[in-house]
Amino acid sequence: MLALLLLACAGKPDGPEDSGESAEDLAETLPAPGPHPVGYAERSVLTADPLTGEARSLRIAVFYPAAAAEGETPSFLGGLVSGEGIYTEAPPRAAVAPLAVYSHGHQGYAEASSFLAAHLASHGWVVAAPDHTGNTTFDSSDRATAIYYLRPLDLRAVIDQMAASAEWEVEPNDVLLLGHSFGGYGAFASAGATYSAEALAACEPPSDDGFCSSQTPESQALFASGELADPRVLGMVAMAPGDHGLFEGPSLGSLQAPVLHLTGSIDPSGGDNEAYWADLSGGAHRRVDLTGGGHLTFTDVSGRLEQLDGLIEPTLGWDIVKAYTLAWARHLQGDEAVAALLDGEAALYDEARLLR
Repeated sequence: MLALLLLACAGKPDGPEDSGESAEDLAETLPAPGPHPVGYAERSVLTADPLTGEARSLRIAVFYPAAAAEGETPSFLGGLVSGEGIYTEAPPRAAVAPLAVYSHGHQGYAEASSFLAAHLASHGWVVAAPDHTGNTTFDSSDRATAIYYLRPLDLRAVIDQMAASAEWEVEPNDVLLLGHSFGGYGAFASAGATYSAEALAACEPPSDDGFCSSQTPESQALFASGELADPRVLGMVAMAPGDHGLFEGPSLGSLQAPVLHLTGSIDPSGGDNEAYWADLSGGAHRRVDLTGGGHLTFTDVSGRLEQLDGLIEPTLGWDIVKAYTLAWARHLQGDEAVAALLDGEAALYDEARLLR
């Protein structure tokens, strides 16, 4: 239920980096579509495993602000999800746009959170989302060591590709990362979280565990090197992230990329949420916990694959995710109008609990 609660002033005064919107305005504009039609395109990038040299091709889904609402309506996940209001190969808007990169969860797919990607695109962002080859919906459920270092490297390859693209004009040096579940892990690695020496040492000898399953001295050195981090990351949104134990806890709280940590109160896979927040709480980071949120509330299949008592209604969950993600994106760009929302002085939803 939308419940704008004004605990302080209704808005911020206009300034050079202030949109001038009041809290009442934000309650309407943040979850609502933006002014731009949403285009959609599929592209690819060729990269390689740095340790084996094996070629690696990634399919990239791109959601972008379009110049006109022209094109066919796409569908995703084999036709199970409709891209209503999205236009395939629509002409791009001729303007430099901020770039967001989305990383899907374990055995997910590029468009797994198309509701969020399209929302950001309607508000002027270009969102690029790769299929993490070898760890998609149609791949084996097994995780080998390589996918743990390839995940952040995939994100780097996508940023490189978008920076070099002649189709979309993007700002590649201030990138917003969006990651769900295992994609949240990859986003943390890209944002510079330090790998735990203890976790790496536990892989000697290799075990059946995914991270350790095919660990070698070379892969351990890569994880420990810091070379998986990308300095172009401006900030991130981690949606029910996993694999907290692979990182040194203090490195999470000291990340130079501020984190919006989105969680669900009844997430059956949410064992890492409290551990992540214990390291993130305080400083520049924020957490929004969705009452009745499950693990898939952050995806297009919310309410379809999770049967949980008290599960939040899908469209309400999506609205909360859209509103707070867009607020965070605007905050990272210096818009002071969203400060009251992110500092807890104002709230948009009874079902969203903000922590800092």
